[in-house]
Amino acid sequence: MATQTRDPREVCERIKCACEKCKSPCRHMPGALIPGDLERIAKHQGVEVTDEWVVANFLASSGARVLLHGEVTSVPSIVPEQKQDGSCIFLNAEGGCSIHGAAPFCCSYTAVCDKISDRDALRASRLGVNAQIEDLMAGGTHTQKILLLLDAGKLADPIEFRRANFEADLKEVEYGQKAKAGAES
Repeated sequence: MATQTRDPREVCERIKCACEKCKSPCRHMPGALIPGDLERIAKHQGVEVTDEWVVANFLASSGARVLLHGEVTSVPSIVPEQKQDGSCIFLNAEGGCSIHGAAPFCCSYTAVCDKISDRDALRASRLGVNAQIEDLMAGGTHTQKILLLLDAGKLADPIEFRRANFEADLKEVEYGQKAKAGAES
């Protein structure tokens, strides 16, 4: 595998959307972090990346399923801790992101609505997963934090469960938008 020379944030366009569709993952399936995200979030919060801070705010996830060396495998990742209701720990009472300026890569560079083309979303996803794989292969800092979370028993619910809740919420949002549009006609 060729070494990735540029940070995915340098080659992808950050998405700036706060529509209800794009906030749906925040309520059920917080986005995955890539290497460098923990440091950006900590800096945004004015704290240091300590093991205690990581364990208090994040979970290890089985991550994306990819074809690697001819076999389907999962690439483990880090996701924000989820509140009791399933929402992201960084989602504030008003429904906004309290770390928006430093939000995880998968939150900042993908969108649920039409603010990004399928091609650009796939490219961002691929680059993010590649950054995670490179860190995993090198035993980097990001991977060390995943191991810390695993050792602490901080595991995200299975991706299928989180995805099902997200998809159900998205259908409700879309239904609500159609109902509102019909009422305005």
